[in-house]
Amino acid sequence: MSNREIEADFPRRLIDAKETAALLGCGVRTLYSLADRGRVPFGHKLGALRRWDSAELQAFIAGGCVMPTKRGKGATRCGRD
Repeated sequence: MSNREIEADFPRRLIDAKETAALLGCGVRTLYSLADRGRVPFGHKLGALRRWDSAELQAFIAGGCVMPTKRGKGATRCGRD
């Protein structure tokens, strides 16, 4: 599935940590920890708030939960080593 197809299927929308954690199946504190370690998308800072792009998260999930910058031996799946 190409990025254009994903963008067409999922409108761009920023969601909060609670909704993001529910989408990824983890707790809010775990989400922040994984994001800070680069295992899930970091999100976008809006002042003191952090929001995640729903289309970016859907692409992350569709891609097998592997961060695109890590390839090969060091890649992690859905925040697990």
